[in-house]
Amino acid sequence: MLRASWPLIYSAFTPKTRTTFEKPGVYLAFRAGTFIRNLALTRAPIDERDDTLDSGANLPGYHFPPFPLVSATTSTPANTIYQRLPQEAADIAAQVAVSLPELLPEPESDTSAIFEDGDGDDYHGGVSALAPFTSTEALRVLVSAGDYDIALKVLDELLEVGVDIPLSHTYQLAAINSVKSQARTDADMEEQIRTFKKWFSLIPVVDYSRPNALDRVMRRVLSSSLNSISLVMEFGLLAADKGHAPHISQRVLGFICMYGEPAQAIVFLEEFCQRHASFVGKVDESPVYAAFRTTALTSAIRTLANAGRFDHAIKLLPALPRIRFDPSLYNFLIRKMRAAGGSRYDPLIELVADCKTKASHSYNPDIMPPADLSICIQCLVDVGQPDMAIKLLPHLGGPQSELVVKTLDYIQTRSNTSFSSPLNAQDHPQPYPAEDGSKDTDQSRRFAFVVRKLANAWLLDEALAILPTYHSNNAGLHLSIYALLLRKLKASFDPKYLSSIEQLLRLHEQTAVAARSGRDWLEINMEEMPTPQLAPIPTSTQPPHSTFGMAQSLRGLRKGFHSPTPSRMPSAVSIVQFFHDYLSSGRTQAIRLLRNAAFRTHTGSGIYILAELLFHEGRQEPAEVIKTFATYFFIVGLPRDELLPHLRVEAESDTNISGGLQQAKRHPDPKHTAVVWRALLELAENNAHLETLYRKLLAFARMGMAPAPAVNRGVPLLLPPPAWKTGVSQASFTPFIRRLTLAFGPERGLHVLGDMVKLGISPSIHQLTELAMAYSRGGQVKHTFALLGQAERAADAKARSSQGPTKGPTVPGVDLVLYGAVIRGFLSSGQIAAAREVVGRMMQRFGGDIEKNEYIQSLLENVEQAEAEDP
Repeated sequence: MLRASWPLIYSAFTPKTRTTFEKPGVYLAFRAGTFIRNLALTRAPIDERDDTLDSGANLPGYHFPPFPLVSATTSTPANTIYQRLPQEAADIAAQVAVSLPELLPEPESDTSAIFEDGDGDDYHGGVSALAPFTSTEALRVLVSAGDYDIALKVLDELLEVGVDIPLSHTYQLAAINSVKSQARTDADMEEQIRTFKKWFSLIPVVDYSRPNALDRVMRRVLSSSLNSISLVMEFGLLAADKGHAPHISQRVLGFICMYGEPAQAIVFLEEFCQRHASFVGKVDESPVYAAFRTTALTSAIRTLANAGRFDHAIKLLPALPRIRFDPSLYNFLIRKMRAAGGSRYDPLIELVADCKTKASHSYNPDIMPPADLSICIQCLVDVGQPDMAIKLLPHLGGPQSELVVKTLDYIQTRSNTSFSSPLNAQDHPQPYPAEDGSKDTDQSRRFAFVVRKLANAWLLDEALAILPTYHSNNAGLHLSIYALLLRKLKASFDPKYLSSIEQLLRLHEQTAVAARSGRDWLEINMEEMPTPQLAPIPTSTQPPHSTFGMAQSLRGLRKGFHSPTPSRMPSAVSIVQFFHDYLSSGRTQAIRLLRNAAFRTHTGSGIYILAELLFHEGRQEPAEVIKTFATYFFIVGLPRDELLPHLRVEAESDTNISGGLQQAKRHPDPKHTAVVWRALLELAENNAHLETLYRKLLAFARMGMAPAPAVNRGVPLLLPPPAWKTGVSQASFTPFIRRLTLAFGPERGLHVLGDMVKLGISPSIHQLTELAMAYSRGGQVKHTFALLGQAERAADAKARSSQGPTKGPTVPGVDLVLYGAVIRGFLSSGQIAAAREVVGRMMQRFGGDIEKNEYIQSLLENVEQAEAEDP
């Protein structure tokens, strides 16, 4: 009978070893460790083990040796012990049990031994309370194996008894898993955050981590389809506690400042910085913390400005000591407020301009060592800019400073000579070493040093004044100085530098061409070098089958994305045409190259993503439109419940050119959401679903009035920022007019226009075109001509008032698309005479332009054919 009880026989010998627990918690920790050891050695599925995890008081009585730490108990082993053991271990245990006698002999009273002395110290040695396989190690194994439910119960037991758990990045897996399930209620979300905090507390600090150690957690928190503001804030604060704030600040602050309440975002920003300060320590003496604080404030200010919350953005400008912003930040704010329009921002613009002036005169030269600044002042004098040089003199120090006296002597000496040629370079110190094998002269290295110092100090006017002299002495054909100054000029967002950027681009291209050709620098005529032109972008409907044609198209698109002015960037339509031509060849590599070029700027990435959405829409792939949008953007301004069913993990389509990118999500624009609304309409199953979508569209159009989600209520919807002005764009209404008029008649289209006006959204020519086509398609000649006449009169009034500013919403001018849609509608309804009358009005308005339009020409042929067939 005792064979089956062999695993517990060791308990009979426990009186020989006396172990005293000094603290009650040690016994509980031992029980938890025993329990975890049993779990680690089991082969049973997870669901067969759940019944043993109710609480620490119900731990099973079975213990493996070597754990002779407590008195024997009367508990019997579990019936499934051999099932839990690995097969080999079970077979060995069975053989041992068979070899034992039925009853073991009682221990003899005489404890003497033949070869050993029982009184030796080794018989009374202490036994460690920790097993070789510790409870904390078992916790890590459970997490690694994906047994998160059991691991959480073990973690709670360990935390309850105060066990110190070693930190490990393995617990990121459990933290990610804790926020994967759907939060149906607010209570579910709160429970997920509590669990997330438990696991995140076990992740090491930044001193024992890689810089990107939290990328997996951040990707789950910020790049999933459901984004909780409260979860993102909790993640940001916990990461700041562990020193990871510099790595995550841009993405976390960008999200909170864009979609959170502005007052809440500012409070979060302050606490976020304070927690990082607590981790760093001695923040008053730390230049690293000052740089972090500047970066965090800059990110918050830019995001608040992009969101249209200028009042809150400017509140962050009065910075703390040692916090100094780049001048580009002030120019960015001014440009954004001017683009927003309205006189209400004029006082704010003046305030920011004043801050910019103070920063430009007090901050920029101060970051440069005085010795370097003296060299810059001397070079400005050498190139004939003494006024600029004198303005920088006060930043060298007091009037009695030796450096100031030396610099003044230099200026006085040069004022008595001509500024046409600089002094010899040997008259100056050489803090600019030459490169091995370089053709640079001492003079070129000196001016390169000065331009770099001035550009990094944001003294852009002074750097541009030195640039021509550097360019004429750039014998080594180096490009780094041009690239540095280009970055600074573009980042300044100052329109006065646009011409300088164009000139600098020409100099950069000229130097690059010379470097590639290997020609001597002195043989190049700078005046005769042509301005680089963008390669033509094919707009023909016929794909360029040659490799050279597609390469030329790609080169032109990439150069367009490098343009400093958004108006010169390629259009989404031209990119869609390239997608069609290139993917039809069976290749995909160029798509990645084009995407990398487009994502260099916010404007370029927006154009590129719009092109991807339009590409899938043109291929009649509405589900791919939704997936592409969710890949790149946060779900904002759209009914999340309608999108989530299409975002389940599925095999990627062959036409999904996003490539399954794992990247930081962006903030969408209304033009992007308009494409998704059209995709949702394509997926609408019936008229009832169509009506439901239209009601949701109206709700989202009322800023802040979006309906609560039907599922995942624990994660509130992200609301569009004030910069959107309206929750949806006017383009989102166009497909609804088309579908609603087809389902319920043209009168329903009039109601849609009325809803737009009530929402403060002016109907455009696109909505009028859809309504006019609906009337003409229904054969309602009177209503069609009334609408057409109204559009023509509005266009004429707009043309007459184009000399002065217009007040209030106006209807855009009529175009050939409007007339073509009406003609096609009349032809389909058999109103041939009405179609001919529209042709006459179109000929009177556009004249010879009609002959250039192939689509209109085909419509005219259809009209003539219909007239010939009409009896």
